[in-house]
Amino acid sequence: MERIVRIRQQLSPDPQALEYPFVYLNEYRLMPRPIIGEPYEEKRLEDFPNCISYYYWIHEGRNDVDAWRALFQYKDKNTNEYRYGFYIGECDYTGFDCQGSMDIYVANHYSVLIERAMGDADYALYLRETED
Repeated sequence: MERIVRIRQQLSPDPQALEYPFVYLNEYRLMPRPIIGEPYEEKRLEDFPNCISYYYWIHEGRNDVDAWRALFQYKDKNTNEYRYGFYIGECDYTGFDCQGSMDIYVANHYSVLIERAMGDADYALYLRETED
């Protein structure tokens, strides 16, 4: 599937849909994951998720069924520049405190996240839930 790399917008992304997984952020050492071809620094995003300035897409997940996903813009505290992030978190029926995982990918341009960080299922969902 060829990827459309211009950013799309969800009509009204609801940050409250991420409250449940974000409650468990402190239990995870949420380090940005490497992306092939992108410079990588091994350091946590400072003040995450409060550093997020704009959500483009949020998909509310469900325990043991579907992952929580978000595409967003944030302000890097170290460089004071705006960057982009893709978050994905999932857990079993008992919740994040038992069997769960969270990953975050960051890049200087959203197209890198769309092309290299999103899996096929993530991308298909992103297309269904957003508009050009």
